[in-house]
Amino acid sequence: MSARKYPTPPASTPPPSARKNKVRIIVSIDPDLLAALDHVATRKGLSRAGTMSLACADLIDREHERR
Repeated sequence: MSARKYPTPPASTPPPSARKNKVRIIVSIDPDLLAALDHVATRKGLSRAGTMSLACADLIDREHERR
């Protein structure tokens, strides 16, 4: 497996200066999928946004490994 290019977000919210390179988006998601995401986030001690970022990073890593 390739080295992760995306850092694991901290469990606590970083100070605003650490978030300035983030882009805010609006996403529509199935309520059951959101509930599952929130469950994983809680279990791992991550924010919802951090968990979504990790999921996206994992998907991108898998895509790059297929090439």
